[in-house]
Amino acid sequence: MNKQAAMKAKLALAGIPFREIECYGSQIVVTSACDNTARKWARLLSRFATVRGVIKSLDDAKENKGTCLRPSHLPVWRTFAVIAGD
Repeated sequence: MNKQAAMKAKLALAGIPFREIECYGSQIVVTSACDNTARKWARLLSRFATVRGVIKSLDDAKENKGTCLRPSHLPVWRTFAVIAGD
């Protein structure tokens, strides 16, 4: 298991809800369903990483309720962090 997979597994056990956790090198991106949850992730990540920000974004829905020209989207919040010195 590499460092990124170990970090992803450890963050998944934190007890805070999430849609997706992604680790790229020293970068961490946590996708949440609401702003309050994203802020909780920011507080947790700030203990060991530098939080770059929380941004509201849109993800494609799993089931498209519109047409191919107007796909369905869901609002999500992404928390970005970087681990310095890794």
